[in-house]
Amino acid sequence: MRIQLPSGRELIYHEMALVESAYAFRSELAFMGPHPLSRKWTQQRTYGGKLVENITQAVARDVLAEGMLELHARRRHILGSVHDEVLLEADIADAEGLLEETLALLRTPPSWAEGLPVEAEGFVARRNGVPQIAQGMSGSVRGLESEGLMKSARTHIRE
Repeated sequence: MRIQLPSGRELIYHEMALVESAYAFRSELAFMGPHPLSRKWTQQRTYGGKLVENITQAVARDVLAEGMLELHARRRHILGSVHDEVLLEADIADAEGLLEETLALLRTPPSWAEGLPVEAEGFVARRNGVPQIAQGMSGSVRGLESEGLMKSARTHIRE
């Protein structure tokens, strides 16, 4: 089963099928994939709510990735990302300006998600005595909720 996301990317569930449940007199969804612990290729069980969560998180990832690509195109120094946060680095004198630029960028949905409510928060901070711009969106990716999609960014400041 292939699920095409608004970005054009696909989620793929190999050999998705309805199978008999071992615990109830009903059918369950199952697909082939790596076991979360052993990493061996096995049959995985799922349900509608988990599929919706996977789709929501995949869309959130695509929105954040678009923002990261734009930051890269603007030659901003991306240190990395963690879940729904982008970690950036800048000189201390440029920290506040970079924070505002990044937040404006992350609050703008990609062209394939026009009208999607997106929000971002950020801050400037120092870590381990080194000044860092922390352009962060506090909280986690919340998916497609009524309050909108949350994205995070943290920027590390160089002196």
